[in-house]
Amino acid sequence: MLVGVSIRQGTAVVSSMTYGGQSLTVVKTRCRVNACTEIWSLVNPQVGKNNVTINLSASNPVIGAVNTFFNVHQTEPLRRRNMNVAGASTGSPTVTVTSSPGDLVFDAVTCDD
Repeated sequence: MLVGVSIRQGTAVVSSMTYGGQSLTVVKTRCRVNACTEIWSLVNPQVGKNNVTINLSASNPVIGAVNTFFNVHQTEPLRRRNMNVAGASTGSPTVTVTSSPGDLVFDAVTCDD
């Protein structure tokens, strides 16, 4: 399971995250000006309907997106943990990531306008 979190305004970050009582692990956090983007993971989550609970270090606007996958390597589900930051005052920002055949690239985006 991968969860992308976008936090706007202020200096809040995710302090903890759970899914059905299981703790998730932070993969990467990147903050810029008034926005933070975080990616969290959980290997082999419980089957069934459970809530993802996101706890922040401060009260800020936040949105999260949960994605689950199957047939994932259980001891090394994330081979690379690259994270890039792109910014643009006009137009579209771009980001380049390194990947190999068979890789899945997961992303999360936050805007601080």
